[in-house]
Amino acid sequence: SKGAVRRNLSAEVFHFENIVEITAETVIALYEIGIETDADSDTLQKAKIFLENSLPNVESPETIAAVAFALVLVRSATAAWAVEKLRNASTTEDGEFGWPNFTPKRDAADWLYESESQNAFGPIPCVATVEQYRASLYALSTFCLIGDLKSAQSVATFLINRSEILDNHYELRYPAVTAFSEYNSMANDQHRELIIALATSGMEFSETLHFNNHDSFYKVDLPSLPTKVLLYATGAGCATMQGRAFYSSYVVKDKTSLFEIRSGIVEEILPDRSSIEAIEGKLPAIKIETCFK
Repeated sequence: SKGAVRRNLSAEVFHFENIVEITAETVIALYEIGIETDADSDTLQKAKIFLENSLPNVESPETIAAVAFALVLVRSATAAWAVEKLRNASTTEDGEFGWPNFTPKRDAADWLYESESQNAFGPIPCVATVEQYRASLYALSTFCLIGDLKSAQSVATFLINRSEILDNHYELRYPAVTAFSEYNSMANDQHRELIIALATSGMEFSETLHFNNHDSFYKVDLPSLPTKVLLYATGAGCATMQGRAFYSSYVVKDKTSLFEIRSGIVEEILPDRSSIEAIEGKLPAIKIETCFK
């Protein structure tokens, strides 16, 4: 079943929207796996013409978003119009990203929603239907493709606040990862740099690290442990600081040959009573036999 918007459509319009959406998804799938044959190119061209002609008549959020994404992919002349229609359909009265009727209706009296009552009953959760969430994923991919970071950030916030829907709808996880990967790539500023200065508390060690998008990690050796490390960062970006201690110890092999040692006293030689050793009180001499095996 489809969302609230589609439930209000007639059977004929509902069928039309399904066909348009499937066509848009076909275009998206072809671009994802690659255009390999003439048949693929011919299918793509026919789908492009069909979507361009159908754009004025689509109404549901998912269909609008899918068509806009597909037309941007094929670089259609109507892509700008499709994106504008997507913006109009996904903008709330507050000027934020959202879809019609995604906020739960308040059936109680207005006084229930005063600030004191909100504290008692808790905030209204952010909800969205599966169709609205999928439409938002299409919207995120579309704005990433045209390089509109501001709009993409608004869509990403909408999706993150409703990410609990992914717990039960596994079919949305792959497109979610794909869309957010595109968002991450677009938000990655090639000119961003992060500078981190390290110094131990006694200033036995100091180092300045320069991070950019091409650096994976730096390795620095501290002169001694334990010690305090002071950090100072400037610029923009993210970095993970990790500490790892290495030390020497005896290592025993998992498997060793058998080793036996035996030792015993073979003979005790007492000094003669009249000898100097006996007079001086020296201890007797002992012969010890030791065997290794």
